[in-house]
Amino acid sequence: MLCTDGECRDPNKYEMLTRNTSKDFELLIHNFSESDLDYKYTCTCGFDSCTRKLFVEPNHVMSLPTMTKLMKDKNYINNDSMEIVIMLEKVNPVPNCSAWFEGRFINDATVTVMKWYAYHNDVKVIFNVPVNVNCEGRLQILCNLVYRNVTIFDEHIDCHAREEGTLSMITVSIGCAVFVMILLICIYLVKRREILFGRRYWTNEKTKQSANVNQDPLLTADTKKQEKETSPILNM
Repeated sequence: MLCTDGECRDPNKYEMLTRNTSKDFELLIHNFSESDLDYKYTCTCGFDSCTRKLFVEPNHVMSLPTMTKLMKDKNYINNDSMEIVIMLEKVNPVPNCSAWFEGRFINDATVTVMKWYAYHNDVKVIFNVPVNVNCEGRLQILCNLVYRNVTIFDEHIDCHAREEGTLSMITVSIGCAVFVMILLICIYLVKRREILFGRRYWTNEKTKQSANVNQDPLLTADTKKQEKETSPILNM
């Protein structure tokens, strides 16, 4: 029971209208919202009753977004473009969104319905800003809902700062790669030098050993010859 004999339990929400000269009864709903739709409202007077279901066409309902989520902001750059992704919840009808840069129209944004309800939708708005020489200034994304314009993005962007940061990262990466390459080359040269030095040392030792081996017979022969020369004297 919402109202009885002109008195309503929640007078801020409902108001019962009666006319003494007519059998018409009316129910006035204040602060009307989606929660008041798709219900059967019945008015009873004596043995007479009248029931009406309250509904409206979805395209006749305008619902402003209750929440805005910035999924990818102005710092996200991919393929030479700055991608901005915004989620709009409980909006109706599906809006038409466009981007404005420094007060000038740039291009339309892509609007995709993510979830559909009876009288509203959750939509995703995507806009790609080309990264070029003229990408520093005020960027606005406006969405049109019937006769209302809603601003869902309004910030100052600067692509150059992001590009400089990217170039710095690339420069540092290249520098690190060059340093590692030089370090590997130095290690390779040191190892190669050690190997060559070891081969030379081994060859010198073998040569020295061969020389000593060749000298032994000479020394032995000389010793025997000397013994032969001195042996007669000893015998005498």
